[in-house]
This record gives sequence, C-alpha cells and structure tokens, in this order.
Amino acid sequence: MSGNYVYIANGLEGLRIIDISDPAQPIEVGYYQPPLNGINDVVVAGNYAFLANDIDGMLVLDVSNPGSPVQVGVFDTTDAEDIAIAENYAYIADGYSGQMRIVDISSFVSMTEVGSVTVPGGDLSSIEVSGNYAFVTDFEVGLRIIDISNATAPIVVGFHDMSALDTYFYDVAVEADLAH
Repeated sequence: MSGNYVYIANGLEGLRIIDISDPAQPIEVGYYQPPLNGINDVVVAGNYAFLANDIDGMLVLDVSNPGSPVQVGVFDTTDAEDIAIAENYAYIADGYSGQMRIVDISSFVSMTEVGSVTVPGGDLSSIEVSGNYAFVTDFEVGLRIIDISNATAPIVVGFHDMSALDTYFYDVAVEADLAH
C-alpha cells in the first residue's frame, strides 16, 4: 500500500494498481505488464515501484501517476524473487543464484551492485531489512541473518535451520526482535 493505492504483484498478469480511497468500491486505475516473465514482488517507495521480475531482474517504475506507470530503470539479476528497500539501496533475494544482492538505487539510469553474499544451499525466496540486518528465507532450508552494516561486504551472521519441517518458506516479516 501507498497512500490510497494498493499495488498487487500478480505474477504473469503484471502489476495491478487499485484505488482504495472508497474501500466499499475499489477501482483498478493502473496496470503494467513487463515484457517477459511474471512479477514476484512489488515494493513502493515514494513515487517509485520496485518489481522483482524473475529472470529479468528488478524493474523500477515511476508511479507518480498511478494510472500510467512508466518503466524508468532495470537491474538484471538471475532470478529476482523478493525486494526490500532501505535508504538508497535495494536488497534483492535472487532466487536460484543463492545470492542476496545490494544495489545502489540513487540513480535509476546507472544502478550498480555494491555488495552481495552467497547463501549456502541457496534458493532464496524472500527478504526483509531491519536496521543493520537482512533476514532472508531459503526456500527449503530456513532463515539466514545477514549483517548489512557495510553494504559493500555483507556477511551471514546467523542461521536457523528448519529443513526438518519438510516444508517451503515463502516469506519473512520482522517486527521488533522477532522474525515471523
């Protein structure tokens, strides 16, 4: 959500932008279909939407006019599954590559990767940033905690193995001192 709008990553059906100023009558006001692949995640920061667009990487849209989103940037990755935004950085859970990537987004024209870390077992499915840490789920293994206080040299500092549960881990949320 951002203001009176909900942004929905709708997989192969693209990005849907819904005006909820009248909650009894939500109205779709905008739509964006990426050229290839589906949208796994969307994060809105200010007038920009950051899309995890699978093998096409991270797309950046100007959504200052929600009825007409315009692509203003792209950062190529192997398998962008999830994105977190903090300050001038995008943190990308890059799926099958097993890498958490840190991208400087201060200029959408020349976004650059400033740091990355390969997560053992690597099939990253989600990411959440809180303070100096990124919390990353590995699809089949569990939770990794990565110190991002130095964006150019992130390091895995913690791991909670949940592989014995024989399930898949799709998302993580962090609140206070708890990861959910």
